[in-house]
Amino acid sequence: MEGVFTRLENWHMLNPQNANHLWLLHALFLDDINQDCSDFREEWNCHPIWGPDTNDKSPKDLRFLGQTLFGVYRDDCEGVHPDVIEEYYGIHGHPADEEDDADEQSPDIIESINDQQRQHIHHDAVRVPSHRSAFGTDKETREQFFTVLAEVVAKKITPAYCQLTPDEWEGDQYPAFETIRAG
Repeated sequence: MEGVFTRLENWHMLNPQNANHLWLLHALFLDDINQDCSDFREEWNCHPIWGPDTNDKSPKDLRFLGQTLFGVYRDDCEGVHPDVIEEYYGIHGHPADEEDDADEQSPDIIESINDQQRQHIHHDAVRVPSHRSAFGTDKETREQFFTVLAEVVAKKITPAYCQLTPDEWEGDQYPAFETIRAG
């Protein structure tokens, strides 16, 4: 197990192209990050907004009030470029000539809309990193990893060169911005 501790000291040398390193980041931090985001959203949605039209109501209050007064809005055109919406729905909010030839519409209208939207995409698809376990089906090694990790946490071992301790900071406070070293 001592070799594992030695390897943990160099954990700041992450390689973003290495699927095992990405899995490790997910395993260690993803739940905490998601929880922090949920906590922030909940707190933000409950904070009062000052202003003459809000009467110190929170975003949550305003949303509930809006839904009570006007109903729940569902956007049928979510993700569709505005030019495509205008072409098919016009300025009156319904498809042009909807009443006259609703049964005569082309059966491949979805394909036609997709083709028209492609011109608005200016980048290649983003490759999503694999999130499968770095240990594969090796349960014994996985259990050993999490046992050692629990030991590291219990012994309060802090990795070096990660700007986690005050002696690594430039000032007397934790830095508001930091460079994440990779590779």
